[in-house]
This record gives sequence, structure tokens and C-alpha cells, in this order.
Amino acid sequence: MMECMMEYKGYIAAVAYNDAAQALFGTVVNARPGFSAVFEATDVKQLRKEFEISVEDYLDWCREDGVEPTRPYYGKLQSPDATHDADIMDLQPVILVGEHVRLEPIGQQHARDLYAVGKDESIWRYLPRPAFADLDDARAWIESCVAAREAGTTIQFAVMHGLEERAIGSTGYLDIDRPNRALEIGMTWYGVDYQRTSVNTECKYLMLRHAFDDLGALRVCLKTDHRNERSQRAIERIGAVRDGVLRNHRIAWDGANRHSVYYSIIDTEWPGVKDRLEKMLRS
Repeated sequence: MMECMMEYKGYIAAVAYNDAAQALFGTVVNARPGFSAVFEATDVKQLRKEFEISVEDYLDWCREDGVEPTRPYYGKLQSPDATHDADIMDLQPVILVGEHVRLEPIGQQHARDLYAVGKDESIWRYLPRPAFADLDDARAWIESCVAAREAGTTIQFAVMHGLEERAIGSTGYLDIDRPNRALEIGMTWYGVDYQRTSVNTECKYLMLRHAFDDLGALRVCLKTDHRNERSQRAIERIGAVRDGVLRNHRIAWDGANRHSVYYSIIDTEWPGVKDRLEKMLRS
């Protein structure tokens, strides 16, 4: 049995795959008692739709019964037991499930897989650090990612590839600015065999959808090394707007003087970007 989590509008679903039934089953875990919050599907894409329908049905049920939802959906609504202001983006570790990839908060259980794909030097040319020297190096990097997550500054994910059930790369939410509802998607890398595939497109789609649709982000930033023209083309291809260049932004690990090219997507642009990404994933 495979178990994972999904999130929509602040509501969490526990999802499991039943081998005997060959179906996916989910339950909204933070709905009020008395509401039937169970849903099922035969594939992940349909499961996500059924989950969103279940949440919307739950909110309708609360409104019809005149009760406060157990957790506020994004906006001004505030439940009596809420622990945060609904106007502050409440970004927490979460598992994001797509059709081909699953993003889960990085941990030491991913170390061997990530070292196996991350020791290739070509992957790290434009990233903030060099390739993993050995397994201990990979473990140390993961430890630093976990520490940053606990500090609330970043959430780094392991990218799990479909039925292979192994980590094939990593990506993260960086520079998280909760009060201003802004963040960056970055520190993204994949094993060579998974580059120029649908993996990156689906990862970006899952992370952007979670940021804008679930968390109410106003701005998502992406940046890249000025030398990395392929990355710039890929970011522009999904519809991000080039904001400008921070010159002499940092000294890269290889000693090069790096300029950082910044892009962003804002909330009013997200519907168009979302549509573009979904068309890319269907093609």
C-alpha cells in the first residue's frame, strides 16, 4: 500500500493505493465530523479532481449548515481554532502528487538515490555547489536542507519518479516571505536521464499550483545563472516574465562571477501560465 498526502485550499487528504482494488482512496483529514469526506479514483489526475470536489462540497456543506469550517480556506474567513492569520501565506511541508512525479520533503531516506544521480558533475555547473563527492556529502547537504526547513526559510523536496519509487532529483521553495505571500522556486536539479523530459514541467506545475491555488501566493520568483541560456529559455517557455538581472550577484562555486537573471509570475498571470503548463503536459 502506497500512502501520501495532498493539499487543496488548506485542507489535507490522506491518500492510499489499494493493491487489491487497484484504486486510489482518499480522505479529507481535517473536515468536521459528520461530513463524508471520502473519495476515490483509478488514476492520480482524477484523484486530484475528486479531492478538490470533495473540499468544495465540504465548504458548501458548512455554509448550508451555518457552521465554520475547521480550517479557513484562503481569504478573510477565520475559524475559531485557527492558529494563523488567513492573510499570511501558511507554507508548510507537504507532499505534492502528479501523474508522473511525486514531490516529498527531503530527508535522509533519499540520500542514496540522490547521490546516485547527483554525482554527475554536469548537473551542477550553474548551481550553488558542486556535485556530491560521496554519500556523506549528499547526507550533509540533505541535513542542511532539513535545518533550513525547520528554520522556516526553505522547503526542499525530493523528486520521486512514478512507479520507480526512487528519488531522481530535487527542487525547492526558497526565500519564503510569508507576510508578503511571495516565494522562489529554485535549487532544482535532476539526474541526466530525466532532463529534457516532462519531469521539470510537471514539477513546476505542481509547485506553482500549490503556491497560487492552495496558499494564495501573490508572486513566485525563479532565477538562474546568466550563463545558463537553456534554463532561461525553459523559464520563459512557461510564461514567466523577466524582471531583470542582478549583476555580480554572487561568486559561483567554480570561481565565476555570476549575474542572476530574475523572472516572476504574479497571481493575475497564474491562470494563463496554468493553462499553458497543462497544455504542455497533455502534449
